[in-house]
Amino acid sequence: MEKVKADGKAKSIGVSNFEIPDLQILLASAKVKPVANQILFHPYVAARQAPLIAYSTLNGIATEAYSTLIPLTSQPGGPVDAPVNKIAARLNAKPEQVILAWAKAKGTIVVTSSTKKDRLEGYLDAGDLVLTTEDIASIDAAGAVGAKRLTAKTFVKRAAAVALVGAAALGVCAYLGIDVL
Repeated sequence: MEKVKADGKAKSIGVSNFEIPDLQILLASAKVKPVANQILFHPYVAARQAPLIAYSTLNGIATEAYSTLIPLTSQPGGPVDAPVNKIAARLNAKPEQVILAWAKAKGTIVVTSSTKKDRLEGYLDAGDLVLTTEDIASIDAAGAVGAKRLTAKTFVKRAAAVALVGAAALGVCAYLGIDVL
């Protein structure tokens, strides 16, 4: 990528999903510092991503946030819904605009898309929303609760998968006449 930039075929270089150790290695060895790191960022992963955003900011690397609307689109009904809906009602805005304004307040540049013109216009209007520190804190707190729920849900799913695999393995052994226990 440095050669592509040196040849004038790219104005800048960015990375995606780099963690702090990845950025440390890159910054120690690259001739050209990336201008952006695109990462997953929404309220349920905000606490986990905060050190990465701080490190990137400290090193002059912009953080681009993708999948910021996951709490509304893929995981509706979670803890973030209540504060976001309350803030949206107060500001006469849509919940997705509140989440986008929250991500901007956290120091990220949001990357999102839609095939619907009115949604895209609404996303642009989110840049004009000003959230209070209380608004941001309420979304952060709800995001932390949601993160714990997701962790527990992930653990249960993985435990169930391990149990199913174990049961299947025992079933195969029994079928083959192998005495395991």
